[in-house]
Amino acid sequence: MSGVVLLLVSSVALVLLFSALGVGAVWWALFGDKARTRRCPRCWHDLSGTPGMTCGECGHVAHHERELLQTRRRWGVAITALAGILVVTGWARLEILNASWVGFVPNGVLVQLPRLLPSGQLPTWAQTELNNRIVNGQLDGQHILDLIDVLDPGEEALGNPDDWRTLTLARTTFCLPAELAPVADEPVASAEVRREARAKFVSARASRLTLFAPWIDVMVPTDWPVGVAPVAGVRGIVWGADTEWRVRLHDDQSNWLVGDGMSALRRQPGFGALQLPIPTTDGRIRATLDLETRRRDDGATAWNPWVAQPPLVIDAVVRPLDLAHLQPSDDPEITQTAREAFDFPVSIWTDDDRPAGIRFNTRAFAGAEYADMLIGVVLELRENGIARRRSHLWWPGSSLSRTGWEVDLEDVEALRRLRDVASQQGSLPADPDGGHSVPGWTMSVRGDQLMALRAMGALSTGSPKEAKNRFWSGQFETPLRVSERPESAPNRAFRRESRQGDPGTAKQK
Repeated sequence: MSGVVLLLVSSVALVLLFSALGVGAVWWALFGDKARTRRCPRCWHDLSGTPGMTCGECGHVAHHERELLQTRRRWGVAITALAGILVVTGWARLEILNASWVGFVPNGVLVQLPRLLPSGQLPTWAQTELNNRIVNGQLDGQHILDLIDVLDPGEEALGNPDDWRTLTLARTTFCLPAELAPVADEPVASAEVRREARAKFVSARASRLTLFAPWIDVMVPTDWPVGVAPVAGVRGIVWGADTEWRVRLHDDQSNWLVGDGMSALRRQPGFGALQLPIPTTDGRIRATLDLETRRRDDGATAWNPWVAQPPLVIDAVVRPLDLAHLQPSDDPEITQTAREAFDFPVSIWTDDDRPAGIRFNTRAFAGAEYADMLIGVVLELRENGIARRRSHLWWPGSSLSRTGWEVDLEDVEALRRLRDVASQQGSLPADPDGGHSVPGWTMSVRGDQLMALRAMGALSTGSPKEAKNRFWSGQFETPLRVSERPESAPNRAFRRESRQGDPGTAKQK
């Protein structure tokens, strides 16, 4: 605190001092040299002992006695001083008010600033500087641990992606201080000391993050057809480097919706789908959700057991939606936009349990012409006309809201066959749009009204609530293109799991 105050006070004091000197110089240059005796208004020679109106020094002839009693104006000094004031105050505006000086704030002081200010009100310049130092490895291990302690909100669950503290804590969760990073060609003894310090830091960070309450956001749609079970969007955060959460209705039939511990920070997909009970006649939904979390220790392959968390209680009102108001919409231009959204090769991974994954980009529908549209898609990877993988996707048009997504069908054996064929890409025909075409395989994309309705929940994440009165109802099927990636598949954001899950199984991807 004292370092920041001293820096601010000294900077402001210097600016005020220089400005005061400049103002004094301007006043002196224009008003400080008043005539005390008669003097020449041209060369300012003293004429107190010279009779008449003529200067004996420069020969200037005054027309009136008052000309010999003028105040001397030093315009050059005044203009220079005024320019200096403008330069210094301009620098103060750019450097002090925009906080370029913050780069000189010590790390120990910067990480304590959030503790000294009201919750969530750290200035933008301080947020930026803090995040830059985290990303660049400029904070040492102890400073990272201190920052995690400072960001701990206590009983409050921290996780809203719009809260700067969420993004900052996420960076501290995965960062590695430069002092602990491996060094090439380092002597064995030094490398071992560094490795032990790194392990100690990771363990201390994990212990602190376990104290943060999980954050789960259930987005109930505001409108839904009468008599149809609504589908809510769910996203969440369990703080830690390797974590998961899962929710289900508190009944005897519902399966778990499992989410990656950092799924709330993803954009595609941004939330999973959870079916809720059918609303009562007055449109009210009341439900209790079971919530559990689990963690995996650094370097471990098995998960720690699931830990029950306080249940989530839903009490919301859903307005009746007349499906007649949501009209099907399709034309060649819209279908072309849909093709652009899914015009990517299927990724082929090395994982046996997840050999293939689709790629897509919802920005194709971000134009203003789709502001009144909901997009819901059933996408299938087909082998000789038989669906081997089926995905559901949904999002609102003309919006960057996060996309909802789930896998409805996955024939792993068939997808392994696809991977085997993809491994022989040299013999496959290259496609001009990227990847290689696989004989006998196609990708089918179909607009679906019920999937589009799920996008209603995405509107509660902060996007503008324009009237949505149509959905894409077209379809197309194209030859399947693949692109082999010799690496493991990224963690799947969401998946389904039966009620009786093995608490120690490895993470599915």
